[in-house]
Amino acid sequence: MEQLNTVIFDIVIEFLLIFLLYSDTIKTSLYKFYTCAVIFFFSVVLLYVLPNIASPLIDFFLEMLLVFILLTDKWYNKIVSFVLVYILDSLLYQALALICDLILGFPIFVGMNTVKEKNIIKTIIILMLAIALFIKIRKKYHFSLSLKNKIFICGYTGTICIILSISQLYQNLINSYFLYSFALLCIVSSGIILAYIISLSERNINYENLQKQTQYVNILKHYYNETKEKNLEIRKLKHDIKNQVNVLSQLLESENYKEALNYIDSLKKHTLNKTPSIIDTGNVLVNAIIMQKQAEYPDIKIISKGAIRNNLTVNDYDLCSILNNLLDNALEYSAKNNFSTVWLNIYLEASVLLIDVVNNISAPIDISKFSSTTKADSINHGLGLAIVKETVHYYNGSLKYELSESQITAKVRLFTVA
Repeated sequence: MEQLNTVIFDIVIEFLLIFLLYSDTIKTSLYKFYTCAVIFFFSVVLLYVLPNIASPLIDFFLEMLLVFILLTDKWYNKIVSFVLVYILDSLLYQALALICDLILGFPIFVGMNTVKEKNIIKTIIILMLAIALFIKIRKKYHFSLSLKNKIFICGYTGTICIILSISQLYQNLINSYFLYSFALLCIVSSGIILAYIISLSERNINYENLQKQTQYVNILKHYYNETKEKNLEIRKLKHDIKNQVNVLSQLLESENYKEALNYIDSLKKHTLNKTPSIIDTGNVLVNAIIMQKQAEYPDIKIISKGAIRNNLTVNDYDLCSILNNLLDNALEYSAKNNFSTVWLNIYLEASVLLIDVVNNISAPIDISKFSSTTKADSINHGLGLAIVKETVHYYNGSLKYELSESQITAKVRLFTVA
């Protein structure tokens, strides 16, 4: 029974490591978690039924299933993620066991078979990981590790694990000073790994903010240029109409009414064709985003409805991020499936900003897959919907999808924006 508890502790540690390192790429659908719960239940049953010698094998395959079911990465990335979790689990235990052996006198590293002490160490590790996960969620860190980052950490931590294993096998031949030095190295290494992951997190956050600012500036720049061109077109049209009115006046003065009517008909067609379309939702930023997306996807018409004002309390960067991600998803899907229209409804209702983005679909869609990305640069672009969800949560809002037979609607509700 004690051996069983130790294996269950290992499973909990691995589960916490998966959420700590890869929460940004975890599929958030409920049936995935139900599947994992069922697998976990049967694994515990097998741990009770099968002999203790099979426990490490069950733990190994359970962790692999968790990684492959929960994560949205490609298969080779999942393999590296699995190896990293497995190595970190081993490193955390061996390093902490060595430290407790040398500093506190626990007979863990010497015997490595005292189940009670093992469970104490694993309980400490679980508490440490739970605290780290709480801080990560509270601070909203994004641990988006690339394949190279994962391989580097695997190599670094794997080397330490190998040295620890050799130290365990030849503990009677190794000088105690070496063990003390290596215990210090383990502590320093843990700090280095933590600092490395946090630096990656801060880099990702800074990169996201920079992307938002760049996107915001580019949108306003494009809007300025488009508005300038449309103003020029309107000035030309105004000058043209002035000349046309003079011609029409001369026809009427000469009582050539039939020709004047024909001239008016041709003038209507000519003027309507030359009149520039102007997007006006009441908000400059929203107008700019629609115009930019229309320029990026000229074959798809964006029909916008609603009216909002400029002085919303929602941050411009946040509004820009939400609209860009939702419109990009709708336009990208429409372009791939040869649909020609996307609808944007945006309006205020009391203190709630309501945003609906609608696009046609060619076949039923699994909404649970929306957390993954179809774009090539999954590290930089895979956080799109995650960022939208965080932004919506900040404004005490909601993001949900509604499906009909032929359309899908992304519905965002932002509160406290009046």
